[in-house]
Order: sequence, then structure tokens, then C-alpha cells
Amino acid sequence: MRSILWIVAAAAVAAMASGCGSLTGTAVAAVSPNPPAAPAAGHLADTAVNYTDDGADRAADSTVDRALMWSEKYAEAVDRLSRMQDAFRTLEGENKQFRAQVANLQAEQAQANKELSDANTLLVEMGAELERWKASVLGYREEMRQAQKAQLEALSKVIMLLGGTEESPAPALPAAPAASDSAKADGSTEKTGA
Repeated sequence: MRSILWIVAAAAVAAMASGCGSLTGTAVAAVSPNPPAAPAAGHLADTAVNYTDDGADRAADSTVDRALMWSEKYAEAVDRLSRMQDAFRTLEGENKQFRAQVANLQAEQAQANKELSDANTLLVEMGAELERWKASVLGYREEMRQAQKAQLEALSKVIMLLGGTEESPAPALPAAPAASDSAKADGSTEKTGA
């Protein structure tokens, strides 16, 4: 009797060690608590414990089911990991492209900033040159007026020395005589003097 219990206990431990954690007590229940009188030692083979296959099948089925479930989960995880790695590679490639574009755009921006700075400097210089030119032109106009006034005064003195009479005082020059008016004025005085 003791040897039978040892066999059942060894089988249970072996089943537990192999991953069959849901082994039911059916194997122990199959052994009757009060067995018939112990036969002779030679007859142990006749008194072997009859295990019911139902519990073992369920344990095997649940182990297989668990193995299949974990296998499916593993396959899903591998598939998901593969998709995520592909997405990562795609994003990494796009990031490289964007970094290259940013580098190009930064170079273009630096060039545009330099060109704008140069253009701004040129505009400032042109504005200053325009102001100098304007001052020169206005100064030249004033010099021309003064020269024309001096010329008219000299001509009126020459006319008076030649015996001409002064009918009226020298007419005042307009503020901005046109170039053609001053040329006519010069020509008209010469005609009168001749």
C-alpha cells in the first residue's frame, strides 16, 4: 500500500514539475482508502492504480491551450514589434530628410540675410549719395542764380556805359527760373546791346 502511495506521489510531483499545475485529485481518489488484503509481493502488478484519463487530458488540454495562447500572444507581439520597427525606420528616414531640409533652409536663410544686409547697406549708401547729390544740385542752382545775377548787373553797367538808359530797375529774378528762360534773358540783353 505504501508503495502505491509513493508511486502516486511521485507521479504527481513529476506532473507538477512538467508544468501540469492543474492536476486534480482523481488519481488519489481512484485508490480506495481501505484496499483489500495485501496480496503477495509478486502480485503488485495486479494491484496497479487505475488513473482516470479525464483529469490528465484536461490538464494536458489546458497546458496545450496555455501554450497556444502564449504562442499567439508572442506572434502578435512579434508582429506588433515588427510594425513598430518599420514605423520607427520610416520616421527615422523622414527625420533625416527633414534635418537635411532644415540644414539647406538654414544655409539659404543665412545667404538671404547676408544679401538683405548688403542691400540695406547699399540703400543707406545710395540715400546718403542722393542727399549729397541733392545738396550739390541745389547748391549749383544757387550758384547759377548768383552768376546770372552778377552777369545781368555787369550787362546793365555795360549798357549804361555805352549810352543806354535804364528804364526800370533790374527785374527781380523768379525763385526758380527755367533754363530756357535764363537763355532767352541772356540772348535778349545781347540784342539790346547791339
